[in-house]
Amino acid sequence: MSLTNVNSESKEEKGLTPKEAIFFRCYISGMNEVESYLHLDNKVTRPSARVLGCNMLKRIKEKMDWGKLMNSVGLGEARLLQELNRHLRMKKDIFYLGKVVEGDWDDSTIQLRATELLADLLGKRKHALELLGVDGEPIAIKYEVIKPEEEEADDKTSSKN
Repeated sequence: MSLTNVNSESKEEKGLTPKEAIFFRCYISGMNEVESYLHLDNKVTRPSARVLGCNMLKRIKEKMDWGKLMNSVGLGEARLLQELNRHLRMKKDIFYLGKVVEGDWDDSTIQLRATELLADLLGKRKHALELLGVDGEPIAIKYEVIKPEEEEADDKTSSKN
């Protein structure tokens, strides 16, 4: 997003003051809090801009629903789904002897990561590992944390025997 549109407010940003709307537009265009605040008021020092920018971002988040603000600038869930869809169809060039091999080659690394992100978003990905025994019952695993000094003491006693 270019900063030429900084002064235009969307309907979701109506609850913000004009300064807050400009700050927010600068912030989501890629500037950090300090740069965004310095864009508003270039007479303050950088340390002051850091504090003032942090406070302004906090006020904006309290005033407005963060999801609505992100949607107002095209960075909401619709954009996320659009990018995921693009990555799921990602293609790559294959080279052989310095020349591109003709074909439509899937980029499986990027597609796999996009699929994992999509599964996470949909809640379809399991993060826990459950081990089953021969009879189909879960296997109980016991973990024991040994402090380093206890581990050394055990090694000394075992070497004496």
